[in-house]
Amino acid sequence: MPLKNPPLAVVKTTPKTYFDDVARLFRLAKFDKVMNPKKRTAIKLNISWQEYYPACSTAPYQLEGLLRVLIDLGFSDIIAVENMTVVTDARTGMYKNRFVPVLEKYDIPYTILLDEKWKEVNPSKPMVFGQEDMLMPETILGAQVIHLPTFKCHGHSTITCSLKNAFGFLKTVRHHYHLKIHEILVDLLRIQQEFCGPLFAFADSTIAMDGAGPRTGVPYVKDYIAASADLVALDALCAKMLGYDPMSIGHVRMAHEQGLGNADLDSVDLVGDCVDNVCFGFKTKLDPVIRFDRMFRSSLLEPLMMRSAFFKVNVKISHYLRDIWLKTRGKRHIARIMKTRWGKFFRTYL
Repeated sequence: MPLKNPPLAVVKTTPKTYFDDVARLFRLAKFDKVMNPKKRTAIKLNISWQEYYPACSTAPYQLEGLLRVLIDLGFSDIIAVENMTVVTDARTGMYKNRFVPVLEKYDIPYTILLDEKWKEVNPSKPMVFGQEDMLMPETILGAQVIHLPTFKCHGHSTITCSLKNAFGFLKTVRHHYHLKIHEILVDLLRIQQEFCGPLFAFADSTIAMDGAGPRTGVPYVKDYIAASADLVALDALCAKMLGYDPMSIGHVRMAHEQGLGNADLDSVDLVGDCVDNVCFGFKTKLDPVIRFDRMFRSSLLEPLMMRSAFFKVNVKISHYLRDIWLKTRGKRHIARIMKTRWGKFFRTYL
């Protein structure tokens, strides 16, 4: 039976104590009371960019921290999953973000969901996305799911954490849903609760991203990790720590109002280290690619720009712009982070 009011755990950490802190975090979040070691477990990675960029994607030490907990608790039927997007090559990202060496170390299989079989499902309530998108990867149907997001700003959804991490469970072209992103994320949570489960999320904020996330923002060392079986509560905490009123984030507020989780942090069982006065003061910005996307999504030119062969040109332009950014400003941010203790920790996976 799911916990009625699952704890929301947060711990301040260091590279030296990281794996011990992850174990403590999962104990505080009562992970062993939520997840079943005898049940198939799907780890939903977060690859927001096939290139490595701090705070952009799941950290390799975050993945290893989770795997250590699972193996210690006797979990054996484990698979790591991620999906492709029009702008992110997840296959390349598995290597550049150093997931493959970690998964091979613990003998964990991994798959790109687009390569898997997908099955039509019939949710009990209407969804924002159409019938043609009522598909779920067979790999995760009936499985318990653990999300591995990071704390960061996002040009489409303002903030991104565990709810946004489920965007990869849509098979068709997801970018067509950008203007209804908050409604879509709520529906994805509902469909996971109905056809998967239980759910859990372990979020890393050792490095968090300000500004024009999820790719071209500014990473800062923040030293926190958080976890909960209540994904809405975790995203509310992410919003608060980034610098937002949780109820000002559309998908967090709607999920709370629809009873899919608890975003009222005053009534959440918040355990671990105190973060009452923690506020990163981040502010979401739009990079040129997202600004272009949002401008044309709501215009009469949308069919031409987003649904014709011309869209392939737009994708190439977006790759070009972000590659230039990564080789200039992004390169400087990476160099700065690599000089920190978390950057040095990441280097141990190279």
